[in-house]
Amino acid sequence: MNQQQRSYALGRIIDIQKEKIAEVKARFTTPEKELSEDETLALVRAGKVKLRTDVYLHRYTDLNRAFDFSKYEHPQQYDAAKGDPIVTKINRAAGKASDIVMLGIEAKAADAITKFIAEIEKL
Repeated sequence: MNQQQRSYALGRIIDIQKEKIAEVKARFTTPEKELSEDETLALVRAGKVKLRTDVYLHRYTDLNRAFDFSKYEHPQQYDAAKGDPIVTKINRAAGKASDIVMLGIEAKAADAITKFIAEIEKL
């Protein structure tokens, strides 16, 4: 296997690895929830949000900060406890496939990429 073929094979492994990791991170990420002005106003009017006592209000302060919307709003969040073990498996499989490409012969390199794809598709 020449340098160009080896470089191509390693590039394929890296591309597949990045793609699969992105899929896993998307699967275990909850989207951000941000309330609209109408939704915040409706919650305040309905009395569903409590007035915070730990906020000092200034004349030009946004009044939304005076209310606790934490039950209704949250930032985008990745569940590392579920996603990271899968990412670790993907990285290990990619490492094994890369080792075979770097140390093996042509037939083994193509086989390593195929096995890598098959192994991570199960995750």
